[in-house]
Amino acid sequence: MAEILIVDDERIMRDNLRALFEGEGYKVCTAANGEHAVERFEERRPDLVLMDAMMPKMNGYAAVKRMREIDRRVPVVFLTAKDSDADEMHALALGAHDFISKSAECGVLLMRVKRALERTGETAGPADCDDEVDVGDGMSAALSAGVVMDRGRVVASLTPTESNILRELSRRRGAFISVDDLIAALRGSGYSCEDNMLYAHISNLRRKLGAAGGRIGTERGRGYRLSRK
Repeated sequence: MAEILIVDDERIMRDNLRALFEGEGYKVCTAANGEHAVERFEERRPDLVLMDAMMPKMNGYAAVKRMREIDRRVPVVFLTAKDSDADEMHALALGAHDFISKSAECGVLLMRVKRALERTGETAGPADCDDEVDVGDGMSAALSAGVVMDRGRVVASLTPTESNILRELSRRRGAFISVDDLIAALRGSGYSCEDNMLYAHISNLRRKLGAAGGRIGTERGRGYRLSRK
């Protein structure tokens, strides 16, 4: 069974989450602050990190940034009382897979953690040929593996949502996809995405693609497209 690293500065929250996930058969390790979380991450290499945002010594955002330098593949789910769009965009920009409010019901939390783990398992193997996207300018992406490559060298990781955006754009390369159609496709693949968050996902994707990010164009009223090489 998968091991989850639970990070929260409140002991009661850590204990409650441990009981919840151990009750579902997961292995659990915990950390009380960001510094301890990074140490535990290096030691244990868990299958998923459930991360609080605001903590002493090192906050969750700084901890995730450090974790991403160690291992880009482990999914991170933020579980936090902070719920503004800015907070969510910050988490997504760091490569978080999901962002959940502490007010969410236990069933919702369990489902979304399970989904993040399943998605990572699906992307752990070698990419199928249909998942290889030659973006241009020497940049390519292996969507199943969730990585961006510069002339064959891995330079960035993609979140599942970013991979699905690039997949949809590549399927209709050269044609505009409306915002509504793109969001519908993302929801159909099992990920929630709202209008005000789509721009953040695409902005992150462009940044990770480097110079080739400019090939993802947009036009008011028409949506987004990946230009032909």
